[in-house]
Amino acid sequence: MEIPFMKRSLITIRILLMGVVILLSLHSAFAVSQEKLRVAVTDRSPYSFRDEEGKWSGLGVALWEQIAGRLGIGFEYVEVPFDQITSTLSSGACDLTPVLAVSADKSSLVRFSNPYLISHGALLTRRECVAREMLNLTKQLVNRQMLVILAVMLLTMVVFSAALLAIERRQREGHFTGSAWKGFGTALWFSAVTMTTVGYGDKTPVSPLSRLLTFVWMMFGVLVLAVFTGSVSSSLTMADITSGIIRLNELNKFDVGVLKGSRMDELIESRGIPAVRYGTLKEGLDALQSRESISAFAGDDISLGYAISRGYAGQFHLSLIPAAELNHSFAFRPGLPNMELINADLMQITLAPDWRTRCEKWTGPSVF
Repeated sequence: MEIPFMKRSLITIRILLMGVVILLSLHSAFAVSQEKLRVAVTDRSPYSFRDEEGKWSGLGVALWEQIAGRLGIGFEYVEVPFDQITSTLSSGACDLTPVLAVSADKSSLVRFSNPYLISHGALLTRRECVAREMLNLTKQLVNRQMLVILAVMLLTMVVFSAALLAIERRQREGHFTGSAWKGFGTALWFSAVTMTTVGYGDKTPVSPLSRLLTFVWMMFGVLVLAVFTGSVSSSLTMADITSGIIRLNELNKFDVGVLKGSRMDELIESRGIPAVRYGTLKEGLDALQSRESISAFAGDDISLGYAISRGYAGQFHLSLIPAAELNHSFAFRPGLPNMELINADLMQITLAPDWRTRCEKWTGPSVF
């Protein structure tokens, strides 16, 4: 049955209207890609910084440019002081930034994406002189376990020397003759070189009983020496580990500096720890270098490690603060269209197997 002309015209008009509605919906959905977004950036290596040509670069910048390219989003960079980024986003002066760490305090003002990088808090201190480092190492070695082992070693050496002397003094010809004190000194020397497996051979027992006793002493010496060596090794390892780890509450022992508005700034303030706040990381590290105002600087381990490797090599000691976990992410102004679309693309990129390798291009391999 043939459809009347008027009816066919109405169907055609309806189809066209539906197409217009779909096109308008798509236009609304991707309006963010047609209007330039204002991306807040600041000098915070390695997340965002100006390269030698004056262009914005860094891990966060590179990630954003990849997302913008994939989604066809136009944008322009706006340089903003780090401590003003949150207020700039919340006021709508900028649309997003790739350089903030997730913060409960800021979550009421801006919206955060899934984290693209996880780091930890860290503390920079000036390197101590060799004498002070040796003193710290000595304190680590002189502990109760070490003292007990040394006491056992000395006591058993005395007991073995006395037993050996009592047996060997019956021999007319031997290496342990003479006065009692001279013989005991010789036996003590023999027990020491035998325990340490040096074995000079200048003194040797003669009687079968003393040789049997010496054999037992050699086996015992190997065991004690192994325990002693293991204890020293453990103490040295612990000294190395503990020198690179610090608790957040221990920061009150220092005159500490911090980047104003950073996540570490919030953590320090929440614990009531007094701190000197700096507008840029360079200002803080220069103050630490010149020994003015502060004796330590707190931040995230990646930023601090990046900074000292490029301008302060060999001048600072970096200690990790494991309890201070910092999740770096994008922050959006409230109500930004298609924020979820950007976040979904970010997750797709950062969950790829090569993302860690790409991060290490900027951060370097993790030290911890």
